[in-house]
Amino acid sequence: KAIVEFKCIIFNRWGKKLYEWDDITKGWNGKINGNGADASPGIYYYVVTAKDKKGKDYEQKGYFYLLKEKK
Repeated sequence: KAIVEFKCIIFNRWGKKLYEWDDITKGWNGKINGNGADASPGIYYYVVTAKDKKGKDYEQKGYFYLLKEKK
């Protein structure tokens, strides 16, 4: 199924949008707005929306826990 539209949004636990992108080959680097400070370890919420070439819409929502590597 070829995806022709894609968007992902990351929110913190209070619902503030931290990052959004629409290139399916990219991802989130763990930084606020992609170039700011590192996001703190904790729980984050994501929403992914996509559309395939036949026009079928997809939506996936969920939580994930961001971890930090000890240095």
